[in-house]
Amino acid sequence: MSAIEAMRNRVHVILAKHFGVLGADKHGEFRIQNESAHVFVSIDHGFGSQGLVIKVNCPMVSRVPLSPELFRWISVEGRDFPLGGVYLVPHANGTHGEIWFGHNFVADDLDEKELLGSLYPILVFANDLDDQLVHRFGGELFTN
Repeated sequence: MSAIEAMRNRVHVILAKHFGVLGADKHGEFRIQNESAHVFVSIDHGFGSQGLVIKVNCPMVSRVPLSPELFRWISVEGRDFPLGGVYLVPHANGTHGEIWFGHNFVADDLDEKELLGSLYPILVFANDLDDQLVHRFGGELFTN
């Protein structure tokens, strides 16, 4: 079993225990949810062939109109959070995009407390922030 597979199994056990997660999707990501916050958890190689990284990504707003105000918020205020930051995924049409929250951390010795200590704050925080962003910049809450 590879290091990624072993870590994926460890993460699955923790997420099943706390969130009832049944397994990873076809991309190897786990999904947990708190109201409008949908959080995707995946495992990847760290630096080169050394170590593993847990990637936590949360789509918050879809179809948000692109504007100078949004770009400024993303680049200044959106990067000023204790656990990760906000990033923009522009649509091919060049007029709209998606706002995501992301947080990565080294997982070589991952334990339950460390994983949950990263996930719970993001689940709560993103559930509030997505509403604020829709109100401020437009767009729609991410839905399945």
